[in-house]
Amino acid sequence: TSTNKYPDSGSNALKDAISKKFRLNANKLFIGNGSDEILSIACQLFLNNGGEVIIPKHSFLMFEIYSKISGGVVKQSRTNNLRFNVENILKNISKKTKIIFIAQPNNPTGFYLSKQELKLLITKVPKKIIIIIDAAYSEYVTDKDYSNGINFAKRHKNIIVTRTFSKIYGLASLRLGWC
Repeated sequence: TSTNKYPDSGSNALKDAISKKFRLNANKLFIGNGSDEILSIACQLFLNNGGEVIIPKHSFLMFEIYSKISGGVVKQSRTNNLRFNVENILKNISKKTKIIFIAQPNNPTGFYLSKQELKLLITKVPKKIIIIIDAAYSEYVTDKDYSNGINFAKRHKNIIVTRTFSKIYGLASLRLGWC
């Protein structure tokens, strides 16, 4: 395939490759113009005027920007020494909460939720709330106590995991992301 031509509009070859690598159903994959576009589309789909979004303090700035553009009300959860605080995220949930954003690992701090913390968050969040796990930097984490969230997305319909080719593969100019 050449990079100077329009890609297959269904991204079928890419979906098949991702599906094989991560053992995922290709029909449940979405390809976007970078993971940023996917984050924006998710906000457009799930937020409406007054819909609340929980974003831990010191998170990726685009979470807040896309949420506000889509009419969302941003609630910032506290952190402890720059680490996400699961209890505070849960405490911020209201009847208006539509999305919770988790950068896993976080940009810019590099911290992440352990497998146990992520599991606790996912099991305690009501299933009507979408949890978006942005795993753009997941290839840089080698700790066995880390999860990029895909294992949870396979079992829970309210989990969206976003990934990108721009970081580890150095392909930022291609604007290629998936979830």
